[in-house]
Amino acid sequence: GVLRQDNDVPFGQLAQPESYEVVSSQDNFYNAYLYWLPSHNWAFSASLLYETFEPDQSCAMCLYFYPAELKTLSLPLNVQYFDPSGFFAGLGIVYVNQKIQVLDPGSSTLSPTRNENFTLINIGLGYRLPKRWGVVALQVDNMFDKKFHYQDDNFQTGDGTSNPLFTPERTVFGRFVLNF
Repeated sequence: GVLRQDNDVPFGQLAQPESYEVVSSQDNFYNAYLYWLPSHNWAFSASLLYETFEPDQSCAMCLYFYPAELKTLSLPLNVQYFDPSGFFAGLGIVYVNQKIQVLDPGSSTLSPTRNENFTLINIGLGYRLPKRWGVVALQVDNMFDKKFHYQDDNFQTGDGTSNPLFTPERTVFGRFVLNF
């Protein structure tokens, strides 16, 4: 799939017209995926995601807050096993390559493009309760606690929230769902 977003975002405060402007940027998303079920017990998936962010270079003040260029390629591969008894398990490997260029605040010039590469391993185990009464599961993302510098796209929200796609620390999730 292909998606292109042309964004016009207010930047600054209306109460201070000299520092207020509408900033244009462009987001491009390219996605290709493959799902394969070789049997009732096994599921495989692979995808290729390529994202770019390009702000309007004419807004010099914006470059203090936005990257001048952001390109991210990610390749997630997953294999899952489902046993008729209710047990299930999964293994995921994600390769990420990100290129980012930002404004150097000290010199007000663009920094050299930084290239960040990393691979993450994610695992999960779980059990589906009999008669579909629920699920008990444990998920570990970034199993080997790999450290990296990933620039998410939350800078576009402007509300200070952060929900990155990749976290540079091991994360453990537990899930318990009851259906009644």
